[in-house]
Amino acid sequence: MMKSFLQILLLVSCATAGFAAERGVSPNGTPFFLSQIKGENKVVIRVAWPQTWPYETGHNPLTPYVGAQLVIQSGAEDFGPAQIQQEFATYKSSGNLASSMGAVRGTLVLDVAYLDDAAKLASIILAKPRLDEKWMHRIQKNLVAAQTEVNRKDATMGWNAIRYAILGNQPYRTYISAENAELFSEITRQDVIDWKNQVFNKNSVVISIAGDIDAARAGELIDETLKGLPDGVKKTVSVLETDWRAKRIWLHVPDAPKASMGYAGPLPPTRLGSEFEDVIAVNILGGGQKSMLFKAIREQLRASYGFRAGLANFDRETRLFSISGEVDPKDVAKVDAVIRATYQTFLETDLREEQVEALRGLLSKSWSANVKKPAALSQIVLESILDGHDENYADTVGAQLKSKMVQDVAQRIVSTFPKSDALVQIVVSPNLPETDGYCVISKPQEAVDCPVQ
Repeated sequence: MMKSFLQILLLVSCATAGFAAERGVSPNGTPFFLSQIKGENKVVIRVAWPQTWPYETGHNPLTPYVGAQLVIQSGAEDFGPAQIQQEFATYKSSGNLASSMGAVRGTLVLDVAYLDDAAKLASIILAKPRLDEKWMHRIQKNLVAAQTEVNRKDATMGWNAIRYAILGNQPYRTYISAENAELFSEITRQDVIDWKNQVFNKNSVVISIAGDIDAARAGELIDETLKGLPDGVKKTVSVLETDWRAKRIWLHVPDAPKASMGYAGPLPPTRLGSEFEDVIAVNILGGGQKSMLFKAIREQLRASYGFRAGLANFDRETRLFSISGEVDPKDVAKVDAVIRATYQTFLETDLREEQVEALRGLLSKSWSANVKKPAALSQIVLESILDGHDENYADTVGAQLKSKMVQDVAQRIVSTFPKSDALVQIVVSPNLPETDGYCVISKPQEAVDCPVQ
């Protein structure tokens, strides 16, 4: 669902080493992006099909989660599930399919000695999955159990409340929250068929391939993998409707063992750039024991509460900055005051060159080894292309990072980070608030009706 810190670091490592992805077109006309790595015995193909299903009304928005698992787990054509696993093992290869933010993503890890065999098997799975109903019920049962357990967590309930406050009742909010796990049980096999027919085709797919393979051979593999799919049409993913107006929400959970606190505000999508300034900024604010939040809480409250700042995505166009942590319920008011004061200082303070330099060095060095691996490179290029950049964008990131100075980060903080009084706040606590100004609710969905501050 989100573009993670890990993915950003991978971009940096790629650029530090220097490489060039190239555009290719398969014999059947499917575009792809190739990153050659000589001497590797694995070729990794990553694909992304943009999907509109989670944004649309009129059907179960959780269908993609069940569908993605069912396509790869229930067998295909004359192959049973166990036989498919055995075949992939024989070919020293593997595959995966998952529904994520705005897209269904697939990964094929192929051994160079069995490229054609593994690609043919993948083609059968994509074009002719059995979609067996018994397997579907097994997947549904597992998803209900796992999601029910996740939904019991106080922090999960808090972030669900924030999503309600920002996204309201639109289908995509249900898709990314799944706060009603029983919706998985309501999905029918026909829902999965309709979803599959809507998503999988040749013309909307984005493909990144990396390994010891040339463009001609890569094109042949892609055509073999996709040969059973219809041509289809390119899809445009909807833009989410969001309400970022400040709210202070108190979710009262009487049996919660402690209090969870969170703050959220919008940031521009990564396709618009400045992602490194953002990563450096949030780590200065709340990235560990040397961060502003850690020091402020330790020094002012004599407490060791672990509050962190972070970056996340609701989808590719809807990105947020957050602060979160857990506290003793009796300390909520005191901690809130310190966090808000520290954040205001963060918005106004002059950064130190050594802070920026240390984080810039960490970004450059931590993942330098990954650029030699097909799994990392294929992911790097795919993310870059999905952000709307060209195939050589990642190769320029190293120079971009080296050019980032303390004034660039400071300017980004001042111009782009949400103001301290504009954050959406959530408290999940067994106690009721000791101060005025909170909208007190007992269920996450009630946050929709909380008043704007």
